[in-house]
Amino acid sequence: MEAMADPQAQPIQATPDTKNATISLVMGLVALLVPIIGLVTGILAIVYWRKQKAIAPNGMATAGLVLGIIGLVTNLIFLFLMIVGMIAYFGVLQPDKFLPDKCTTNPPFSCTQYRVTGDDATISISNYAGADMSSAKMTVGCGYDAPAGVPIDLGPIANGGSAQASFSCPLESGRMRASFNIEYMKAGDSISHFSTGSLQARAE
Repeated sequence: MEAMADPQAQPIQATPDTKNATISLVMGLVALLVPIIGLVTGILAIVYWRKQKAIAPNGMATAGLVLGIIGLVTNLIFLFLMIVGMIAYFGVLQPDKFLPDKCTTNPPFSCTQYRVTGDDATISISNYAGADMSSAKMTVGCGYDAPAGVPIDLGPIANGGSAQASFSCPLESGRMRASFNIEYMKAGDSISHFSTGSLQARAE
């Protein structure tokens, strides 16, 4: 006689394979925590998530996917910054060449004319104070250093007039950077006033 099936028996259910989910999670963690290597493990986390999804969706694999994507993006940004830094360090990229040439001063002066030839610079300082200046002296500092050294005597400058100043500064990547202070007195005034300015220009 044929044996009768037990109506109380439960059907045996296969446990989904979670090996791919585990690998995806581990690869995602490595991608998030280990620079550069994370580029590879981030991709692997996505690959194993897809394999696990084909078998059975799994929360562990989803976590691996999220960590892998975050790690992959983070590593790509890190790699980009590292490459740019190395290029700049070895002098291949010179951001200075993209900067505009300019000479600027604070009121009551204007510095619209300038010329840089080698290590020598000549700039024209115009007076827009609305009054004559009985005296003016300019002290120059090279680079980003504070102005120092012997003041350059600009002499008296009439209202609307200008005076020239010449100085020397070493070039940096073919450009000159200089900052300066101007001490001046208005005609009929015994009080000294101060203004500042800067020059940034490529040498001819």
